[in-house]
Amino acid sequence: NIRRGMLYFELEHRFLHRSQGILWGIVRCQYDPAEPDTLTGVLLDITERKGVEEKLRISEEENRIAFELTDKVMDIYDVETRTLYQSQKGAEAFGLPALLPDMPESFVGRGILAKESVDEYRRFYEDIQNGKPTGGMVVRLRGRDGAFGWYAARYALIFRPDGAPQ
Repeated sequence: NIRRGMLYFELEHRFLHRSQGILWGIVRCQYDPAEPDTLTGVLLDITERKGVEEKLRISEEENRIAFELTDKVMDIYDVETRTLYQSQKGAEAFGLPALLPDMPESFVGRGILAKESVDEYRRFYEDIQNGKPTGGMVVRLRGRDGAFGWYAARYALIFRPDGAPQ
């Protein structure tokens, strides 16, 4: 890091405690070129944080596996950018890219949505944009095989600390 010109950097390490337990530490370092033989550092114990991170990783993996074993899909919609991040399974079902910007208009214009469902589809996204906490829709969509079928979708919003939908 010093050779690369970094004056401030952090290093995360796993340590073996004398009790044979594992500890996680982060070393925050500062280098002053005026004192080339000195590196100032602070070691912080982040074992608890790493435990929480590992529990979160396992929970996310359990959820991913659970969704793979169902006929359901979960997509993520970014309210700020109006971008839909589709699961691989969902994107493949309709022959779409996994990333759909400018929602709902970019979907409406693809010929997948039946004409009688356009208003319902737009209302679904308007409710999200307006911060309605939960909602749903039932629409007719053309699958990859060319046949129309009825599909139900539900959403639940996550809110930022300021109360705006995220």
